[in-house]
Amino acid sequence: MKIETIKCIKCGSTQAIKNGFVDGWQRYKCKDCGYQYTKQNPHGKSIFVKILASTLFLFGMSYRQIANIIGVTPMSVGRWIKKYHIYYMTAINPLENRKILTKTQVKKMIEDIDSDEILTITRTLPSGAKVDLFIHK
Repeated sequence: MKIETIKCIKCGSTQAIKNGFVDGWQRYKCKDCGYQYTKQNPHGKSIFVKILASTLFLFGMSYRQIANIIGVTPMSVGRWIKKYHIYYMTAINPLENRKILTKTQVKKMIEDIDSDEILTITRTLPSGAKVDLFIHK
């Protein structure tokens, strides 16, 4: 058996050995904790995409509009919003503080921020839409 440099998904140890196959997937066994697992790609969308869907819902967009932007089905968007949005953001009105800004208005808002630290996140979604987030304290 050959020692791999794969982390155990239970204890995080790098002492894993190959331990046969299951349904065509290589099986591994951790030497430290004895846990057996297969290394598979994670399923589903990242938490960033799910939070983005909830944020777009806050801005008054429909499930269908959000699904077209992100590249998933409207049913998936509905499940994410029910799971994340309803539990944490029920007191927020979706149309509250909704504005479409010009570039000069955005520049002025950034200049008016007291802090020198602004986090910017730029993502291009599967649909080709580009999302820029500006976060400050």
